[in-house]
Amino acid sequence: MIVLGINEAHNASAAIAVDGEIVAAVQEERFSRIKNHFGVPFKSIDFCLRFGSFSPKDVDLIVFSGGVPTFLSSLAIARETSVKTPLFKLLKLGKNTHLAFRTLILKTEYRLPILRGIDKITIEPYYKLTQKIFFPKTAKLLEKQFGLDSKKHTYLNHHTAHTFAALYASGFTQRFDQILVVTCDGGGDGLSATVSVFNNNQLKKIASTSQDNSLGCLYGCITNIMGMNPLEHEYKVMGLAPYAEETGTLSIYAFLKKTIWLDKKSLSFKTIVSSDNLNRYLREHLPRHRFDHLAGAVQRLTEELLCELIEAAIERTGIGNVVFGGGVAQNVKANQKIAALPKVKNFFAMPSGGDESNAIGAAYWGCQRINPKIKIKPLKNLYLGPSYEKEQIEKSIKVVRLGRKYRVRQLKNPNYEIAQLLSKGQIIARFTGRLEFGARALGNRSILADPTVNDVVNILNHQIKSRDFWMPFAPSILGTDAKNYLVNPKKLDAPFMTIAFDTVEKNRHQLAGAIHPFDKTTRPQILTKEANPAYYQLIQYFKKITGRSTILNTSFNLHGEPIVCSPRDALETFTKSGLKYLVLENYLVSKND
Repeated sequence: MIVLGINEAHNASAAIAVDGEIVAAVQEERFSRIKNHFGVPFKSIDFCLRFGSFSPKDVDLIVFSGGVPTFLSSLAIARETSVKTPLFKLLKLGKNTHLAFRTLILKTEYRLPILRGIDKITIEPYYKLTQKIFFPKTAKLLEKQFGLDSKKHTYLNHHTAHTFAALYASGFTQRFDQILVVTCDGGGDGLSATVSVFNNNQLKKIASTSQDNSLGCLYGCITNIMGMNPLEHEYKVMGLAPYAEETGTLSIYAFLKKTIWLDKKSLSFKTIVSSDNLNRYLREHLPRHRFDHLAGAVQRLTEELLCELIEAAIERTGIGNVVFGGGVAQNVKANQKIAALPKVKNFFAMPSGGDESNAIGAAYWGCQRINPKIKIKPLKNLYLGPSYEKEQIEKSIKVVRLGRKYRVRQLKNPNYEIAQLLSKGQIIARFTGRLEFGARALGNRSILADPTVNDVVNILNHQIKSRDFWMPFAPSILGTDAKNYLVNPKKLDAPFMTIAFDTVEKNRHQLAGAIHPFDKTTRPQILTKEANPAYYQLIQYFKKITGRSTILNTSFNLHGEPIVCSPRDALETFTKSGLKYLVLENYLVSKND
């Protein structure tokens, strides 16, 4: 059984499942080099098919994650189809008319209580029309491009994809009979949050929040007000929040708390105005506030609301095994608070839980649709993208034409030599094996450093990362030694950098460059030998040399660019940066002094 899952919206991606196991998954941005690529992920689909040498006829089902396309997605398809321009003008007019009418009424919603509830006005006619037109167009496009049968496609609701991704990736279905599944994001297919119960192999949604009352949208609006990009820079807001003094955040927090709240009876969020009007409403009421105070207030409220929702859901269902998906599940500090709740027995946050992971959820769902009794396999790791052979690496080195400024030599034992260089204070870009899926580099497309090196954060930022000064880096830690570094009373697994932890004070100096400078938390990759034997061996070598079993690990990319995918990406990024060493599989490329 082979199922292809596709996300063609924000951060487009594709994933392929064979008999209930994800064998390949990748984001289109890795190939196109366009951050958060939007549109049909042609190259990702091509990789998934080629990875398993699958014939198009072998694919049993194609699942688009998202029951209704956005207008931007429609335009992305339009560029590659023969649909005439007037049709798109008509569709755009239809959508904008709906939104304009709703905005006109909701503009006074918070001033005229009698109008509350009017947010039920939807753009459903537009959604239905575009769904009938564009998904079949995409299916035909894929049939023409790859030979995939256009009659084998179907659609999956956005939040159902989030739910399936988090539920089955977690492995909880193999351990527990009852699981609570929560999703939360900016919005998709009319919803922004859901609560579902998995009970004896049956999944049932028990609550949902309208897209018009979105916690994720609120966070995105604050991100925008702070001069950053929504759907991309929310993590910067989260990183800045601990620096904010409580006295400075109190008034903003109090205002935001009146803007959005949890209705415990319906297990859904409510907002004083529709999400369409949140940005304007917040700008009207939050002028001239310090940006760190805004960050502190929205982060505090987000943590509280998510904890309230999950506590109320546990109280309603009696289930303490919790999995969390959707874009908001990438908030590692909120995840830390959720995991610490007394009634939460076990917790899992979907790795890279934004829309990119919906391709995985769609593939899982498709497997179960074909065979409801199938045992879906969890994600063992995220090394699901392409790898490259020796010949491809050698060709890339020749194509880039490194010249006299560079030296290339083969290594007999790359992991040992990397550990040696790290122990001497050097910073190494490492390119090996299969590319990681998602937002986090987990050793295969990483920049590595000794976190105890003096001023390592400033050196990294100066050489390549150019991160905002308040943003922390993260560590990879050997699982056998994690207890020496992390406060983890529930012994939670954290292989994907999805949860923040407090750090053990006496060993904090060993993590100096890989913890949050202000609150001393860290979002680690707790590494097991099974997940990545070669990377595990590297850190073991480092431990033998230094006595420390943790290294700083940040993604291998220039600021604002996707993580490198190919050897050529790695070489071009290396030559543009201040990095001195790059390991390409068994080759060490270094810059001459």
